[in-house]
Amino acid sequence: MIQIPTLVLIAIVYILGIIIGTHISISLLFIICYSLILFFFLCISFFKKYTKILHTLLYIFLLLLFIVYTNKYFFITSSNIEKLKDRPVKLTGVIISEPDIRNWQTNLVVKVEKLELSDGKEILPSKCKVLVKVRFQKRDILYGEKYKFSGVLRIPEEGEFKRYLQRENISATINIKERGKIQYVGEGKVNPLVKGALKIKRALINAFSSYISPVYFPVLGGMMLKTGIIPNQIREMFTQIGVVHILSISGLHVVMMSGIFLIILKLFNVPKRISYSIVFILVIFYALITGLGAPIVRSAIMINVFFLGYIIRRKTNILITLSVASLLILLWNPYCLFDIGFQLSFITVLGMAIITPKLEKALKLKPILPVRIFLISIAAWLSSLPLVAYYFGYISWVGPFSNLIIVPLSNLILACGFILLISILVTPFLSYFIEALLNFTVFLLLKISEIMSSWPFAYSKLPIFDLSIILIYYFAVILFLFYPEFKELIRGLKHDNS
Repeated sequence: MIQIPTLVLIAIVYILGIIIGTHISISLLFIICYSLILFFFLCISFFKKYTKILHTLLYIFLLLLFIVYTNKYFFITSSNIEKLKDRPVKLTGVIISEPDIRNWQTNLVVKVEKLELSDGKEILPSKCKVLVKVRFQKRDILYGEKYKFSGVLRIPEEGEFKRYLQRENISATINIKERGKIQYVGEGKVNPLVKGALKIKRALINAFSSYISPVYFPVLGGMMLKTGIIPNQIREMFTQIGVVHILSISGLHVVMMSGIFLIILKLFNVPKRISYSIVFILVIFYALITGLGAPIVRSAIMINVFFLGYIIRRKTNILITLSVASLLILLWNPYCLFDIGFQLSFITVLGMAIITPKLEKALKLKPILPVRIFLISIAAWLSSLPLVAYYFGYISWVGPFSNLIIVPLSNLILACGFILLISILVTPFLSYFIEALLNFTVFLLLKISEIMSSWPFAYSKLPIFDLSIILIYYFAVILFLFYPEFKELIRGLKHDNS
């Protein structure tokens, strides 16, 4: 019989609530009426005749609550400055995230404190964020600084960019093309922990960049510290061979960083629970210095849920960990459900956890390390295949093979990178040896990727297809993997009816 943990069911119900809540709204009056019905069944359930009905009603009640929460969240975070659309304004606000500096543009997320209109009228919007797109590179703007920007307030129509702004709770955008339209005001009130962490990050980048070749630093910086601009041709090349996930900070990077520090603490005979507690804090610090972006927060929550289970001596599994992580992330921001990174990271981890043991059992293979690595690669490819095809328009046929080579190599690069950062601070004389090894491995990574992407059968471009294809694919995979369990479930239902 298939037994699904309660937390997993709650996470599934919440996801359904978000999907439904984005399309329909439910009044609180309906929830109150339903609550009275639920209370009635709760009372009579003490006679132990309606337990199954009560459980079903409880999950329906949770679904309704989640729909209402989604409705209210979208209402609260909707733009409260729409009436100023396409009007010239002078915006005074504080930079509340690390500036995204690119070759031709600098993106700034600004918490608005005041808006001045052309007629002299002032507006003080509450809880309003604006994306300021500075159409040139500006490196002297820092997190926590307050500026006055002059430009036209734009609110995009429906589309992917609109959905991105909604996920980030951003109400509008302003384009700045002239330096004279940016005026420094002073220091604003921001999170001191984030400000301190970003200051440490800048110091690490300055130290790091003096050891790494300028050719490789954008790739390595993007992989480790979310810095540097990864060239589009490199990103596309990695997409074609199915390993684009290694270029952005994700669970892989957080796990690698955690593993390195756990090994170091083990060398000093630090007890395991204390080691996990220290690394728990380091994961939070790493999330802070890499900018607290949604993928980083997602990965940090996932790994720290696992550590927390060990610290408090509570046995857990991957399904419970993923459920807790998804609930925390989606309660923080339901829009994350529609983020590509959220979908890929969760479905890939879930696929590796479920498909790998099923493949081992079906193929009757011994769970030795090389076999397991290969099967994990296959599982990751199978689980992410339809999403990658849908969002990027590619199917990478060399994905399982390229992951076998590229992922271990990227692990080595990340390990060398973190060790280099430690050696710069602790043992500078070792830094030059690690520097040579790191530059060589990054060169090897790019060369192997270039060769693989040039193979004629490496990937196929796909036309745009319907979302229902993805649902059919995952339904077929679940049915194939759990066919014996479903067969037993149907047999049990037939037996109950008879």
